[in-house]
Amino acid sequence: DNGLQATLAYFHNTRKNLATTDPTNPDFSIQAGEQTAKGADLELSWQINENLFIQAGYAYIDGEVSKSNNFQEGNRLRDVAEHQANLWVRYLFTEGFLQNFSVASGFNFVGDRAGNLNNFTLGPNGEELDFTLPSYVTMDASASYRWENVKLELIAQNIMDKKYFTAGNDFVVQPGQARQVYGRISFEY
Repeated sequence: DNGLQATLAYFHNTRKNLATTDPTNPDFSIQAGEQTAKGADLELSWQINENLFIQAGYAYIDGEVSKSNNFQEGNRLRDVAEHQANLWVRYLFTEGFLQNFSVASGFNFVGDRAGNLNNFTLGPNGEELDFTLPSYVTMDASASYRWENVKLELIAQNIMDKKYFTAGNDFVVQPGQARQVYGRISFEY
């Protein structure tokens, strides 16, 4: 039914026994590392009326190296954004010629992230250079039509064709998905 729903979660996770360089023999690893992530996640969904639905979320994550033989304690975790948010709005036509047709649009925000556990990379002259993957926002949209137990959908992701980067390591970063448009037919029985 129409109404507002919310979920709030707090978390504090510690990963123990992670592989780190053996200080007595750098060619080997020992299980002595530790990483900690703590934060909160808020999710909201609001069915304003039978036509309009809004969903939104926000996450705060404080992730760091808490114990290591390789990396500075307190360094940010690789590819973990401190701030993330999303918003999705859907409108369903319930009368007239467009009955059972819906359109939706939304965005995803991912804050800046450390590119590796060192939080830096070496420059051409051996100097330490900041290694942070920049924040980005992508926009998505969809349109769908339901007829009895068949649903036809057209989905567009990253509609502005935003150039962004995802996970990295000491050598490379991965580019994010370029604009994609695809269709889907689903059947319920």
